[in-house]
Amino acid sequence: MGHVITIHRAIEVSRECGYPFSIFACQPWTPDSAAIICYVDLETELPSTVEGFNYFLGCDIVNEFLEGCRDMTPAQQTERVIYYAIHDA
Repeated sequence: MGHVITIHRAIEVSRECGYPFSIFACQPWTPDSAAIICYVDLETELPSTVEGFNYFLGCDIVNEFLEGCRDMTPAQQTERVIYYAIHDA
């Protein structure tokens, strides 16, 4: 398991990771919720949980989503990604 960070930090770090890494986080999802970034073996099915953390989003999905949010602050970007993960993903 990777180092535990916040969802906010995981979203920032996702820019360096991309595919095939995914973010898993503790619910409820807030910017300060505990999160980890894990390599996901795409030969097997994507797990819904990793060591008590629930699947949040793939880093590639986060990066694609953030392309449309460049004019926002990092805090605003995090809030938008969390909203997307909860309501639209």
